[in-house]
Amino acid sequence: MINLLLITLFINQILSINLLTEGNVLDFQNLASQFKPVATDDWMYSQYNRSILSLTANISPEGTPLGTVIASPSRSNPDYYYHWTRDAALVMQTINRLYEKSVVGSKESLYYENQMFDYARLVVRHQKTPTISGLGEPKFYVDGRGFDRAWGRPQNDGPALRIITLGCFIKTFLKRGGSISKVSWLYKNELPAKSPIKVDLEYISHVWPQKSVDLWEEVLADHFYTRIVQQNALSIGIDIAILFNDPYAADYYKSQLIKITESMEKFWDPLNDNVITSLNVQTIKNEKDQKLKKPSALDVAILLGVLHTDYSNKLYENSNLNFQLHSDRILISAAKLLRLFEIEYQINQSFDIPLTGRYPGDVYNGNGVSQANPWILSTHAFAEFIFKLNLYYMRVRLIKITKTNLLFFKTFLPGVLDNLKLDLPYTIKDNEITYGFVVGNLTQVGSSFVNRVHKYTQKGFYTEQIHRVTGKLVGAPDLTWSYASFITMMMAKLEMEEF
Repeated sequence: MINLLLITLFINQILSINLLTEGNVLDFQNLASQFKPVATDDWMYSQYNRSILSLTANISPEGTPLGTVIASPSRSNPDYYYHWTRDAALVMQTINRLYEKSVVGSKESLYYENQMFDYARLVVRHQKTPTISGLGEPKFYVDGRGFDRAWGRPQNDGPALRIITLGCFIKTFLKRGGSISKVSWLYKNELPAKSPIKVDLEYISHVWPQKSVDLWEEVLADHFYTRIVQQNALSIGIDIAILFNDPYAADYYKSQLIKITESMEKFWDPLNDNVITSLNVQTIKNEKDQKLKKPSALDVAILLGVLHTDYSNKLYENSNLNFQLHSDRILISAAKLLRLFEIEYQINQSFDIPLTGRYPGDVYNGNGVSQANPWILSTHAFAEFIFKLNLYYMRVRLIKITKTNLLFFKTFLPGVLDNLKLDLPYTIKDNEITYGFVVGNLTQVGSSFVNRVHKYTQKGFYTEQIHRVTGKLVGAPDLTWSYASFITMMMAKLEMEEF
């Protein structure tokens, strides 16, 4: 159980950061020299640098079409040398955020901008490539061919994430002074759809009620993660359709968005007070003909879904308010999930802050089926979630404690509220001492999640998993998503500290 001393957080201004590039390679020396630690540990800046370099090394590697994002350089035990639709979209969303933070007109800016256009052109190629499951194809060979072996299909989160990534890129590009004519090919007002965003929007707006395979590629069902990214994709799609003078399509996407929003309510379990990861579950067989099941209703996919739709800010405007990052339903689900992870892995026994995995009872060990381990990206996700939640409390200048979310505060901040006589719901205002205690301790909790990962990755090298007993790094080496998870977590931490 988390147990921390009460502290007060002092917010410092983080100095602006410029990244320099030379050709297609980021200059690490110049990059590192421009970081000036203020409120964040020095090693985090070094890891941020390393994560950017390692992530970009896995984009368009030699011998692949431009825009290819390999999940990992590993080609055996496990073989992750593929372009996963979902992973690639998430990685390129991270690139778009780096692009957004770069200096307009700089080499760095041009580098990231070119990567985004390379990715967009590859999306068009993949959409036109014959595959087993069409637009729901989960992954591609690195030469651009669709994967042609048995796999969990379709995976309908991928097209939605492509919409989010490309839609956010258009907004970033225009905000930075880019010409709309240069991005107009990404969305065309025409049917049948041929432009990349329009193709995926037409697909998602018609297939969203159908079952698909989850982000862990294990079960066929209706998934919270898939539904929330589809919801966010349609919300962004409405803006893009309006931008490119396609009002009838915008109206149709809006009608489907309303239906998706209504359907989200099914993922709340009022009896057990938590979000349900998957509904109407069917088991599927993996490539080794083993039946896989989901033993838990709780999954880090719940937090990932919220985090992966938070950046665009459209979620807050057009979706179900009950599934926002700071909502009671998400808070209590995070608390219950954390409590399960505290006892799931032996490595957590002597630590206040646990390493976290995908879900309790997971059996994928990184290269087969036995006992699963904590995941780096999952533990980073808990940290990012805490930093973003804390920033929200800072912005609204109050914290609401309710019967539903009380478990969150008791789990993540034990003892902080013990001396309060709470008549729930209770509001803690920013002029109260307790407010400072909560904000300060949440900051430390978030950092502690990051430090738990750092204990086993001090050389800056990220795999997929950390062994549940020994702490040895296991699974795919240089996992691109692991590096992306640190970058987005660090961005959330710095944004919180800059507030």
